[in-house]
Amino acid sequence: MCCQRKSFFNFRWERQPVLNSFFCSTPWHRKPIYGRKGFTLIEVLAALSILAFGLSYISTSFLKTISSRQYIKHRIEALSFIDEVVWNSQSVINQKNILGGYTLKKVRGKHPVFELELSLDRVPGYKQLYRVSAQVSWRESMAEKKFKSVVYLRKDQQG
Repeated sequence: MCCQRKSFFNFRWERQPVLNSFFCSTPWHRKPIYGRKGFTLIEVLAALSILAFGLSYISTSFLKTISSRQYIKHRIEALSFIDEVVWNSQSVINQKNILGGYTLKKVRGKHPVFELELSLDRVPGYKQLYRVSAQVSWRESMAEKKFKSVVYLRKDQQG
């Protein structure tokens, strides 16, 4: 590989072999520009745009992870609320003779506020079987979320 150097005696460019690329950092077909250091504006802009795209991808995936974690947490709270009310409805079934329907609305929590609608109906054709339908709704990030559960309970035989 060769590098252009100015001859000391006749001041013209000559190709001279270079044994080590450490002494000549530019190839022989390009003129060396002395005193030029740093990066060009285009190189800096390209690097910044690649960095911006990478950071935006990372931040959106991070925010989606946080929102899905929050949704799962609220859904677990809603499930525990439904379980608590459904199993309390077993005592309502045992104490009362429900012929028609029985509805209940409850609210629990501060943030988010869980609204529960419970309906308790006797299954036609069965004297001891009841259908318990519970639906919990809450608002999360400008959208209403709902979770519904249907359970069949049997009236306990007393004495």
